[in-house]
Amino acid sequence: MLFRSTAYFGVASFSVGGVSGGVTPNYAVDTISNPVGPLSSALSALQGKGPFFTVQGVTVPFVEQNDIVPSTQQWSLAVQYQVNHDTVVQVAYQGLRGSHLFTDYQLPVNFPDIANLQHLVSTGFNFAANVSNPYKITQNGAVISETQLQLLNPYQNFFNQNLTWSATGYTRQGDSDYHALYLTGTHRHRGGLTTIASFTWDKSIDDAGGDHNINNYGSGGYNAYQSVSNLGLERSVSSWDVPARVTVGYFYELPFGRGKFLSTRNRIVDAVLGGWNTSGTFSAQSGQPFEPVLGGSGYWVSSTGVAVLPSGITLRPNVSPGACINPNWSSSPFTQSYISPSLFTEPGSFGHPAFGDAPRTMANCRSPRVIVLNGGLNRRFRLGKSEKRYLQVGVTAQNVLNHPVYFVPTQSSTFDGAFNAFNTASLTNPSVPAFTQNAKFGTLNPASSSGMSRVAQLNLRIFW
Repeated sequence: MLFRSTAYFGVASFSVGGVSGGVTPNYAVDTISNPVGPLSSALSALQGKGPFFTVQGVTVPFVEQNDIVPSTQQWSLAVQYQVNHDTVVQVAYQGLRGSHLFTDYQLPVNFPDIANLQHLVSTGFNFAANVSNPYKITQNGAVISETQLQLLNPYQNFFNQNLTWSATGYTRQGDSDYHALYLTGTHRHRGGLTTIASFTWDKSIDDAGGDHNINNYGSGGYNAYQSVSNLGLERSVSSWDVPARVTVGYFYELPFGRGKFLSTRNRIVDAVLGGWNTSGTFSAQSGQPFEPVLGGSGYWVSSTGVAVLPSGITLRPNVSPGACINPNWSSSPFTQSYISPSLFTEPGSFGHPAFGDAPRTMANCRSPRVIVLNGGLNRRFRLGKSEKRYLQVGVTAQNVLNHPVYFVPTQSSTFDGAFNAFNTASLTNPSVPAFTQNAKFGTLNPASSSGMSRVAQLNLRIFW
């Protein structure tokens, strides 16, 4: 069935909430004293039936209906060798390929053609001029006007909505590759000491990755997209990619007490000193990649300086070759840029907007190495004759040496935005720059480091 683009869908709509939409006007709406009054909207006029050709006052999500199933393919190879009775070494490789993965990618469907928009900017087109919407959609009895910018949206019956892909619509646009080499060694020493050491060399690449749990810890995890219609252009190392990691762990039964090397042969002293063990891990790993953003609409502005960049696009800056880390950052890590701002420039020029050439994540521009030592000291007290029943007391500590841990910020306008918004004063005053550098660009966020300080815990556990 075909529908003419000039069909009339001018059904009025009214907002409900706060002091609007109740039986008694201008009073707070609730379910008892002032319930929702009679509705007159596209939803009520259509009596809940579909399809809805236009809806005002309601955000309409988009969910693609398909039977695509996310899939992963994994392959691995491991070789283990027992050097002697107490030593085992292992070399392993693992590969993983992910297709049609769930992501936080939200494609705006009601989106103008970027090439046409770019051309119109170059001609000085007046995007702010108002016109009547072609569907004659009304609100409160009057036909709603739209701007020339909104007129570029393909679905004019929803001209003022992005029709963004629903965050709960299980978008399956992600694609990833992972390759890793693992080296592991275990050795049991005499006297109750066991050590384990491992080295990981890996690389993770994706085009729409993101882990909000990682993001909550200060680095990586959340992705913003510049090329929303072609995720292939977003392909880069994963936001949580850590190419190298070394871990050494130990467990040691202290040689004190009855039957131990350093026994005092005094029952009371041995009872106090015996039964203690200590364990710990030392880890050192590469930092996570920097995720640069431009920090505004760049030169995607009209002749009067009004932003015309469609919602859903997060611009990135241009980046020049060179060392991106400020060599003097450690002298004052929170008051000067960790990332060298001089490498980043505004893409395009006035009247000729462009996307930046910086990748979504920068593999050669990472946060500082993370070095952490964790440890613990515990004592067991047997409860009765069974070894399964005992009381354990001890202390555990994270980041024992209180080594500072720093994270580059994650795609936020405060720390990752290279430039401030376009300054319209530059249109009439040549001495005023169109853009100014964001003073906090590339600085390390102290809030991200505070959660990695030394933490010690006393514990008491009963195993029954």
